[in-house]
Formats: sequence, structure tokens, C-alpha cells
Amino acid sequence: MESVWFPFFAAVSAAAVTAVSVLFITFQLRLSNDSEWAGPRKRSTMISGLTELWVPLALTLMALMPYWISWQIGSIVAPTMGLLVIGYVWKVHFAQNRLGFTIPYSTPAGRFDQHQLWFSWVSVFVYTFMIAMGIVGIAAGAVWPLYVVAALCIWLLISGVWEAWHHFKQ
Repeated sequence: MESVWFPFFAAVSAAAVTAVSVLFITFQLRLSNDSEWAGPRKRSTMISGLTELWVPLALTLMALMPYWISWQIGSIVAPTMGLLVIGYVWKVHFAQNRLGFTIPYSTPAGRFDQHQLWFSWVSVFVYTFMIAMGIVGIAAGAVWPLYVVAALCIWLLISGVWEAWHHFKQ
């Protein structure tokens, strides 16, 4: 990775760590003061929003490591964790909705929760595309996938903050 990318990844990691810290504390305060938010559905959608901020943070921190394939490894490892979180969100929502299981202390899925569930396919696409760009970067040694990964990091930051904002508007 060329040295011109270091300021970019440092700025993205600073923005991501700030957003994750503020939103994590805010979510904790909201959970402790609002019993409706204590259910697994709200928690899973909050975790999904935080993950959209955590993935760019982890990826950029790995990209700043002094190895020649650091951004490629970061773009494989961090989005894989994001896919696991999406799987958890689907498990929580479908366990109650489709399979008839009841999750204790869970409020019914609201409109925002249902949108989160359906629009999680966008996150699946973004995470999968990041992983593919990391693999292309390793296999071909190309630099162009780095531009795609950088753009997807910005997308995840904006999307994660937007999701968090809409959580609080409810």
C-alpha cells in the first residue's frame, strides 16, 4: 500500500472510533432508561448499526499495520465479522417471526426493525464485496480494489451513523 493511503485510513479510523464510542455509550444509556429497548430485537438492530461502524474501524486499523497485504487481510477479516453479526440479527428476527419461537422480553417488530431486517441485504452485499476486493487484491496484487474498499468504508460509516440516528428518532 502506498503511503498516500495512510492519512486516509487514519482519518477513517478516527471517525469510526469516535462514532462507535459515542453511539455505544448512548445506546447503553438508552437501554438502561427504556424498557422497550431491552428486547433482543432492538439489541440486535443496535448491534448491527454499531457493526457498520466497527467494520471500517477494524479494517482501517489493520490497513495501517506495516505489512504488505494488511489492507487485504483487513478487508477479509472485518467484513466476515460483519456477516456473522447479520446472521445473528436474522436468527433473532426469524426465530420469533417465522419459526414461532418466543423470545422472552421481546417487543413486537416495529416498522424500523422490519426495515432493518430487509435492508440488511445491503450490508451483506457490502461485506461480501469487501471480502471479494481483498481476495482480488491478494490474488492479483492490484491496487484498484483498495479504492473500492475505501469507498465501502465511507459508505459503512455513513450508513451506521444513519441507522443509529433513526434508532433514536423512534
